[in-house]
Amino acid sequence: MQSQTIVGGCTQITFKHQQKYTGTGGVIKLLVNDTEIGTANVTSAAETSTFSVPGVTGDFVIKLEISSKL
Repeated sequence: MQSQTIVGGCTQITFKHQQKYTGTGGVIKLLVNDTEIGTANVTSAAETSTFSVPGVTGDFVIKLEISSKL
């Protein structure tokens, strides 16, 4: 999943996540301008992940890559 271009820079990103299906959870990778910022493990519990985003000024794009655990 990828955002449109966002203007104004960024210092922190927070999002909620939860596994909504049966099976094993996965991992969400957060990228800003194609640079990996961090990962969050997905479980059946609703959780909030917050990441510091250093050095992002001007325009940027947020991307979430989701992979399941096999």
